[in-house]
Amino acid sequence: MATLLGRMSAGARQAVHRLVTGDASAIMIVLCLSIGLAVNAAAFTVFSAVLLRPLQYPDEERLVLVFERHPTRGRMAVTPGNFVDWQNRSRSFERATAFLDSDFTLTGQGEPVRVRGQEVIRDFFQVYGVDALVGSVFQSEHYTTGANHVTVISYGFWQAAFGGDAGVVGRMVDIDDRPYRVIGVMPRGFELWNIDLWIPWVPEPALWSERRFHYFPTLARLKKGAQIAQAQAELSAIYSALELESPQTNAQWRPEVEPLRQFIFGDSLQNTAAVLQAAVLLVLGVACINSMFLIAARALERRRESMVRVALGATHIDRAAESLGE
Repeated sequence: MATLLGRMSAGARQAVHRLVTGDASAIMIVLCLSIGLAVNAAAFTVFSAVLLRPLQYPDEERLVLVFERHPTRGRMAVTPGNFVDWQNRSRSFERATAFLDSDFTLTGQGEPVRVRGQEVIRDFFQVYGVDALVGSVFQSEHYTTGANHVTVISYGFWQAAFGGDAGVVGRMVDIDDRPYRVIGVMPRGFELWNIDLWIPWVPEPALWSERRFHYFPTLARLKKGAQIAQAQAELSAIYSALELESPQTNAQWRPEVEPLRQFIFGDSLQNTAAVLQAAVLLVLGVACINSMFLIAARALERRRESMVRVALGATHIDRAAESLGE
């Protein structure tokens, strides 16, 4: 065994010598394999980011979005009245929240700036399971009229608008010409939707019984051990009951529970990533096949050299060890 390894080592040294001295076939083999491996590594980076890397939230597999679907009107956000009912009746969810995308004008920091924001009801950050990097997130006291003029800003907006100043907490800014106090900064990576800031949303009491308008995009966290199929079945039963209770507004509406990751990346993107990975594996396979043919052609070119070496006393084992070494 040691003799075979020694002969293979000698063959490897000869292969390196031929490459250094400009052996064209050796250079082509190295190039083929290098290109195949480089393309494969680049594609795997994309594949890993889309399919394998977790989101920046604790237990992100428990985060889901809830929608309502109608046979003719399609998929829409949840109505406030239905949100209240299934949140009270369901046993599969630990917390649930809703948000409303809004564009705001921020003043008080030089020139007016148009920013992307979200108005969020209670438990928004608690559903994500992420606390503020600086300061704090909204607490229950911030959801009372008169105490809701506070804002939490994203890490990116903190850097861009405030230069990463840790003293930003407590600073007053004007959002749509109304004064708000900055109480917190979220960590890097939280701004999944490219949001700049969040403000508490305190709907009017009458809104909570509204069942005609679907404008409650809903995010929920499953309880530990609860499965998406279990939550879907439970909500379906609740919606069947709501249809009997409020047929004018709930007829034929059914719930849909979708994992947050699937909503972000979508089946099409995940399928594209999988096809891309398969394609680059094919490229690597082609590179290996090309290398094999180059090695075979190289072996044919060296038949005369091999015959001379055999005539000088080299054995078949010597020739095989050299090929394996290369």
